[in-house]
Amino acid sequence: MPGSYRGYWPMQTVNVVPSDPPSTWGFAMVKFGTESRGGYVKLQSNNPREVPDINFRFFEDGSAGDADLNALAEAVDYGRKIFDAIPAPLGPFKENWPCEDGTRSCNVKQIIKEQTWSHHATSTCSIGPDSDPLAVLDSRFRVRGIKNLRVVDGSAFPRVPGAFPVVSNLFSNKFSFLRGARVCITCCEEFAQRILLRGVKYLFYSKNKCQLTITTGCYIYA
Repeated sequence: MPGSYRGYWPMQTVNVVPSDPPSTWGFAMVKFGTESRGGYVKLQSNNPREVPDINFRFFEDGSAGDADLNALAEAVDYGRKIFDAIPAPLGPFKENWPCEDGTRSCNVKQIIKEQTWSHHATSTCSIGPDSDPLAVLDSRFRVRGIKNLRVVDGSAFPRVPGAFPVVSNLFSNKFSFLRGARVCITCCEEFAQRILLRGVKYLFYSKNKCQLTITTGCYIYA
């Protein structure tokens, strides 16, 4: 792609024009289906305003981290082959990154470790069975150990869904829409059960419209 894209760096790249010359071309890489699951989110205290401790721990998860690192290093080699094959007048190109001196003698894997970034974090509240010690949510999206709290965004994914989870969250008709509908139906079912237990005899419940209608004519959306 034309231009230089070096990721997000606070106070350096936000609303700042890149210093690279206009003849610069870039090769962006995204690791699909990462193997590593060593990252964590930890609460610093019981104050909801205090920023939690978030650490992706890229490439630190043993063999899984090594697999991710090797895949990105192979992608760098693949990108180099593409640029090396571009004929004149557009080519040849001189490499500015990861090896800034153009010799390609730098430690590519070390640079990947130092420069890799991400802002599409998911799966911090994974849904799963009771037998899974890392499953924060039960099958009805309820946070285990806490009453009246559900998580229904990308945090509920058991694994990272591809390269851009935001696509799954906003545009995917195959998963996220169905997940939202499943949450809606789940809440409707539970509310209906509570209403019936309280002695309300006339209750109309539609799974297709995901709404509850009681004798007062009130519509309750989950």
